[in-house]
Amino acid sequence: MRPGAVAYLFPAGRRTALSNLAPHYFLDAFRENFGLDLLFADEERSLLDGKRPSEFAVILVGLSYEASFVTFVRWLSCHGIPLLARDRRMRTHPLLVAGGVAASLNPAPLSGICDAVLRGEAEAMHGELCGIMDAPEDVRTRLALSNHAATAGKMPSPARAPAGSFAVSSHPLLDQFGNEFGDRVVLELDRGCVGHCRFCAARHLYGPRREADRTRVMAAAEKAFARGKGIALLGTGVESVLWVDDLLERAIAAKRSVSLSSVRMAGFTPEFASRLAAAGAKTVTLAPESMCEATRRRIGKPLREEEFFDVLSLVHRHRFKVKLYVMAGLPDTDPVEEAEAVVAFVAEMKKRKMSIPLSLSVSPFCPKPGTPFAGRRLMTKREYERFRRIVQRGLGVMAPQVAVEWF
Repeated sequence: MRPGAVAYLFPAGRRTALSNLAPHYFLDAFRENFGLDLLFADEERSLLDGKRPSEFAVILVGLSYEASFVTFVRWLSCHGIPLLARDRRMRTHPLLVAGGVAASLNPAPLSGICDAVLRGEAEAMHGELCGIMDAPEDVRTRLALSNHAATAGKMPSPARAPAGSFAVSSHPLLDQFGNEFGDRVVLELDRGCVGHCRFCAARHLYGPRREADRTRVMAAAEKAFARGKGIALLGTGVESVLWVDDLLERAIAAKRSVSLSSVRMAGFTPEFASRLAAAGAKTVTLAPESMCEATRRRIGKPLREEEFFDVLSLVHRHRFKVKLYVMAGLPDTDPVEEAEAVVAFVAEMKKRKMSIPLSLSVSPFCPKPGTPFAGRRLMTKREYERFRRIVQRGLGVMAPQVAVEWF
């Protein structure tokens, strides 16, 4: 192990990892002063300096999804790093510090594995992270004083960066490695959420919606345009960001394409749709979660049927492709009725002559800690398979062109 060497691990393949903005933030924030490098799940050595994981003194671990806990443990095993903190020796093995959405929501499974789990946003914990990297041997003392370290019996409030104090974008040094957004430069526009969805952790963990630093985001966009790059916009409500129209107008003037994460249907106005089309966006991602209006009301997404189809009319007018996110097994629902509602929805689209290129992404409901649905059960595998059979059979007869992605 090289003294002082620091890495950030995102336990996924490189291209997937670089579609998440966390590796870009950590590289920008800590490369110059700490020589931070990047590690990925499927590569033996670090991205920039070619070091093996065992050569680092500190490895920061970003865990954004529950499944990445398992990938992380497998990664440790593959690289000969003892899985349990008590079995690792200082100066022989790296110090492991976990963070990210999944770790912040549920640090308990990591308590025996990682030396520290920090809850919240990295910008608001910059000083603590610098302290850990400066003197990893003092980590236990520092954690005892930390306001954001989760320990046995201690679940602190997550750290949150104030509105206007953050602005994360793709790092130019990583341009050459690509991402899942057509190699566009990714810009984060907001955090938190204006909604009150009963299943979602976004508001619980990150609080009310906050916008990024407009000046810094605009500067990152202009630099992207100058390098011949388009932009991808990330956030929980990008359509509601006060200056998003200005950003789109700049992309249109620069003749650079735009893509974006899911759009809240309540904010998908004719004006926004027109600007999005002019900026070269091809696909709109919507997340109704259920095709039953009554279910949407129960889960905190009170979108009426006609409002839904008003949005689809805009989509149809501008010739967007549509990706719909749907959940199976939401609490207090009948999986058969929910599946039949998906088929009925596509039938209604055909009846209204909405020839929209459509794809569905279906995932089973997963209870999130701290949310109103935290204690609800997962659907059984048998229920999920029945849901899938009904949807596949119905669409296979009526709309075989609709692609469905199953989790």
